[in-house]
Amino acid sequence: VGGSRCGRGGVGGGVRGRVVGLGGVGVLGAAAAWLVGPLLMLFFGPAYKVEGWALAALTLAAVLMAVLTLLGTVVIGLGNHRAYSAGWLSATAVAIGLLLLPAGVEIRSILSLGLGPLAGIAVHAMAIAAIVRNRRGSAVQPDH
Repeated sequence: VGGSRCGRGGVGGGVRGRVVGLGGVGVLGAAAAWLVGPLLMLFFGPAYKVEGWALAALTLAAVLMAVLTLLGTVVIGLGNHRAYSAGWLSATAVAIGLLLLPAGVEIRSILSLGLGPLAGIAVHAMAIAAIVRNRRGSAVQPDH
């Protein structure tokens, strides 16, 4: 993964910086979606009305999907294909479960698209942390 320093024994500021950057862009995008999104939706006709808060939430959910994709790529780059699959399967299971809630379509969609990726992010982040811990531990062990 370019800039993540995976190949040199550590996952450091490269990945963290990208995640922070995505978060920053997401917050700005969500603010813009909240403020001007409803006006832009008028291009699709008056029957297609979405509240600003919902557009902001969907924008943040898209950022979480981008973070899940980024961390998944890092996990693959570190050689942990099981954790990669577990992250995506967790995200999918949570998303499907949330779609089955007895709530309005807007709420179910936002929860599903936001919390599903968050579950996968947690799995990928734990895998990355474990790999980094193991590599640091093996780096300080003397050869026998």
